[in-house]
Amino acid sequence: MAAFLLALFAALLASLGGRDQRLVAHLSVTLGPGLPLLAICWLVSALTAALAGAAGQWLALTLPGAVREWAAALVLLLAAAKLARPIVDRPAREPTRSLFAIGVVLFLRQAADAPRLAIAAIALASGLPLHTAAGGALGGGMALTLGWAARPDGEGPRAAGFTGWRSLRIGGAGLLLIAAIWAVLSL
Repeated sequence: MAAFLLALFAALLASLGGRDQRLVAHLSVTLGPGLPLLAICWLVSALTAALAGAAGQWLALTLPGAVREWAAALVLLLAAAKLARPIVDRPAREPTRSLFAIGVVLFLRQAADAPRLAIAAIALASGLPLHTAAGGALGGGMALTLGWAARPDGEGPRAAGFTGWRSLRIGGAGLLLIAAIWAVLSL
C-alpha cells in the first residue's frame, strides 16, 4: 500500500505543469475535450507507468543488495534534475487529429520523464512493481485529466497558463533531491 500511495503522489506532483500535461491541455482546447483523447491519456499513462515499474523491478533483480539503494538514489537524483530543468515547449500550430499519433507523442514525452523515473526508483527500492505501477498510472492519469479539463475561459490549469507551476516543479525537484539524499544516508 505504501508503494502504491508513494508512486501515486510522486507521479501526480512531478507531472503537474509538465510537457505532457501542457500538450494535453493544448489538444483539449484546440480539438475539444473529447472522451477519446482522455482515454488515450489514461492508456498511455498506464503503459508508461507499467514500463517504469518493470524497469525498476528488472534493476532490483539484477543489482546486488547494497547497489540497489545507490541505484534508486541515482534514479531519484536524475528525476529531480529533469524536474528542475525549465520547460521550453511551443504548442503545435496544427495538431493532428489522429489519436494514434497523439498517443505516440504522449508516450515519447513520458517514456523517461521525471514521474516515470520516480516510479522506477520506487519500484526498485520497494520491490513491488505492480503496486508502484498502479499508483504511478493513477497519479499520471490524474495529472493528464487536469490538463484535459483545462479551459481558456478562466477555469482549470490552462487559465494560469502554467506560469505559476514552475515553482511547484522546483519544489517537487527539491523533494526528490531530499529523497535521494535520504536514500543514500539511510544505507
